[in-house]
Amino acid sequence: MSLACGLVFGVHYIFLGIIIAFVTLGVDFTAFAIVIGVLGIGIGFSLQSIFSNFISGIILLLEKNIRVGDFIELESKENGFVKEINVRTTLIRTLDNLEILIPNVDLVGKKFTNWTLSEKIRRIRIPFAVAFGSDKDYVKKVIIDAAKKIPTTIKEKPIDVWLIDIGESSLDFELIVWVNEYIKDLPIIATRSRYLWAIESALMKNNIEIPYPVREIKMMKK
Repeated sequence: MSLACGLVFGVHYIFLGIIIAFVTLGVDFTAFAIVIGVLGIGIGFSLQSIFSNFISGIILLLEKNIRVGDFIELESKENGFVKEINVRTTLIRTLDNLEILIPNVDLVGKKFTNWTLSEKIRRIRIPFAVAFGSDKDYVKKVIIDAAKKIPTTIKEKPIDVWLIDIGESSLDFELIVWVNEYIKDLPIIATRSRYLWAIESALMKNNIEIPYPVREIKMMKK
């Protein structure tokens, strides 16, 4: 912080010295003053950005709401593991092994989700849909049995299937299940994929129809 302040004051003193020198020599300073003013504003904004990210980096390190190794998801839906928390930026590595540098001020001022802040035991909701006329109780039994076979499922906690909506062409359900991701070191996206895979396989195996949108096409008579 003292370094940033020193740079600001140093730049100001340099400009002040140049101005005094030109005035002493009798140079018309009007046009030059405008240019200097514009440059000063530009430098000021640049230093302000650096200073803001620097302070944000300190806040991140002190509050410890994000740590190296955490799996986070940004408002932009980008997600990955935190690899480094530096002075100005934080480095995350996505599941596709891409590296993204995020300005620290974005992590302080914007919303993000830390999936591993405290622990990897949590409840998740997996939506799915079946066709009208399906036996709801049978659907519930089939999906719960499928969820119990997944290693990350905590069987001691309640597993349930809720009917959440009657859609235009389907009965919409949610699988409600507690998972322990310490068992399998998987990020949230991989865990969700496992349950979706198991749900689709169970529905197909038990001949429970998955609905498709119904659209009518009418031909106009000439």
